[in-house]
Amino acid sequence: MKITIIADVYGQGNNGTSITAKRLVDGLKAMGHQVKVVSADENSDIVLDKRNFYCFNKYIEKQNGVALAKPDEEKLREAIAGSDVVHFLLPFKCSKAAIKICQELEIPYTTAFHCQPENVSSHIGMKNWTWLNDRLYAYFLKKFYKNTHFVHCPSKFIADELTKHHYKAQKYVISNGVAEHIKPMNIPKPAKFKDKFVILNVARYSNEKRQDVLIKAAAFSKYSDKIQLIFGGNGPLEKKLKKLGSALTNKPIFKFFWQR
Repeated sequence: MKITIIADVYGQGNNGTSITAKRLVDGLKAMGHQVKVVSADENSDIVLDKRNFYCFNKYIEKQNGVALAKPDEEKLREAIAGSDVVHFLLPFKCSKAAIKICQELEIPYTTAFHCQPENVSSHIGMKNWTWLNDRLYAYFLKKFYKNTHFVHCPSKFIADELTKHHYKAQKYVISNGVAEHIKPMNIPKPAKFKDKFVILNVARYSNEKRQDVLIKAAAFSKYSDKIQLIFGGNGPLEKKLKKLGSALTNKPIFKFFWQR
C-alpha cells in the first residue's frame, strides 16, 4: 500500500508521539508498504515550514522539543494524491487542512489520539481543571475528530475517555508497544548498583509526567538510602528535578537514551 503519515511532529526522540511515529513508519516499511512522512522535521519525506507562534516559539519548542508544522496546501496535495490511505497522528492545524484534502479527493484516512487535553492544560498549571479539559476534548472533537471514523487509541484508558466525551468514531486500542530490539538481558548488575533498588523512569521531564512524585516518594521510603532512581529523557524541568533529587542519599541519574 501507499501510506501517507501526517505526523506534524517527527524525528526527535524526546517525546512519545515522535517515537511512536518513527516506530509506525519503520514497521510499515518493514512490511513492504510505501510510506511518506509529512512534518516540519528535516527527516521527513515532505518537509513543511514550522508554524510561527511569535513570542511563544521558544516556549513551545522547549516544552515539546519540536516545532509544529504549518499547512501548505500544495505540498499536502502532493503528499496525499495517489495514497491508498492517510494516517493522522495529531488534531492540529496541519492535519485539519490535510483531512479536507482527503475528503475532497475521496482518499480513506485514519486518525490517532496522542494529544490528551491534560497534556496541554498541564503546561499552564491547569491539568486538574476538569472544565478546561472537557472544553479541550469538545474542541478537538468539533474541529477534527467529528470528521473521522476510526481512531487509534494507545491505551484502553484513552478509549474510555473518548467514549466518555462523546467521540463516536470506532476506537481501536493498540499499545505503542516496545521496540523489538529491546529485550531482557541476562547480565550482572553494575557494581555501583549492587546493593541498590534501581527504579527506572522513562519520560519527558515535564509537569504531566510527575517525576517529582517518584522523587518525593523515594525520600519518604524507609529504604531511601538504598533506592537509586534513573530518569531516562530530557525536557524543560530537568534543572528543577535535579534540585529536588539532590536531597536524596543516592542522587538520581538523569540521562537521555535514544537510538534511531
